[in-house]
Amino acid sequence: MATSTAPTPPSEASSSKSALEEYLSIAPARYFALNGSLPSGSSGGSTALIAFNPAEIPVQPRFITGITHFIKTSLTLTVPAGDSITVSPFFPWCLFSQQQDVGGAALWKLTEHTAWFLDNLRHRINYQPAKGAAGNEPSNSAANPVNNDSIIGITYPTGGSPGETLDNSGTTTETYTYTVNYVVHQKYQRKRHLLWGAIPMGDPETRPSQVLQLNALIGAQPEVNAFVNASSSSVTAVTATATTVTSVLELSYIDMLYPNVPSSPKPMVNFALNLNASRPNLGLSAGNIASFVHREGMLYTAIDSILVSGGLPIPADYFALWDSQAQSDARTEYDGSVNTMQEYYWQHYQRYQQWPQNGVYSLDFDDGDFPPIPSATPYVGWMSPDQDYAKLFGIPVTPAMSTALRIPSSVSPSNPYVRQYSWGFVQVPY
Repeated sequence: MATSTAPTPPSEASSSKSALEEYLSIAPARYFALNGSLPSGSSGGSTALIAFNPAEIPVQPRFITGITHFIKTSLTLTVPAGDSITVSPFFPWCLFSQQQDVGGAALWKLTEHTAWFLDNLRHRINYQPAKGAAGNEPSNSAANPVNNDSIIGITYPTGGSPGETLDNSGTTTETYTYTVNYVVHQKYQRKRHLLWGAIPMGDPETRPSQVLQLNALIGAQPEVNAFVNASSSSVTAVTATATTVTSVLELSYIDMLYPNVPSSPKPMVNFALNLNASRPNLGLSAGNIASFVHREGMLYTAIDSILVSGGLPIPADYFALWDSQAQSDARTEYDGSVNTMQEYYWQHYQRYQQWPQNGVYSLDFDDGDFPPIPSATPYVGWMSPDQDYAKLFGIPVTPAMSTALRIPSSVSPSNPYVRQYSWGFVQVPY
């Protein structure tokens, strides 16, 4: 488990703060695009990698503060007579997985974009990132006539929207076509007044690189696979056309020095964004609380949990954050058996002004009650199981911090599991 180094000495911290403030006050934004593609006829998987041009991100004296992926593809789903299959509720975010490296070290391993879809929901109010996707339906109208279907627009076959089942009860094979144009935004720089999470491009030793993979289109995990619960192996799905990806790097840089800045400031990032995706936690049973300990050596800022049974997300009737591995140490607890479970949904609506995704339970330690302006909430919710990080940020150490969920006793679970995405910061030397 990674540990942090000692806190920065006061003299160095003062110098670093001055350089950071100078840099942020004079650094505009710029954009650099990587264009990639994948041939048609792909069913996804470990070999279905996007080939980018240029293949390597250039070395430039800039910071990557975020990446926006513009993804265009089309899918052909073939369902023989008598067969059926269900569209993932997380379509299209489950289509791709990504790994991000800096200097050859993985900031996060290959992880589905579903994690970023949920992350974006937590940082905004009433955020609807794609027309028709995952239950959201913004549309162009007379009041908003800009036609952006070429950027964000998904065409679903009748009866084949996210979460719906395509059941071919006829006598001949049915073919369904999906035309998919959507955007995945990844916010790296998490603080307006800090460079935490930004990625430097100016040093070959910290050269960033990314791997983008089309996930297997058919599978058993809705957060990873576009289609689940296929009734037989005769149901198939492939890309009907070439898939194109434009990854736009959002850059921060200095184009010119201001008169009151004698030399180009050299700020430090200090903390890199970390995303840890758990393996599916198996062995869950109805009516019993399942707890999951979080021991990653980092500062935790959020945890997203997806409860799945029968290949689809399902509601829980208990959700909690424990300071230890004991229910008696619950910091936050929602329990259907004492009629407080509905409070989770209401509090989520109060904060984000939209209801949560079915089966998704999120803990946000960073954004407060008004996510666009985290500083509006005085409470500091950060947590860490690592004593060095806890000391560095002035919070209590919680070496066995745990999340807990319960499948309702009225449910007969089928291959249930919990998939979790843990977000936070780790200390870095750049």
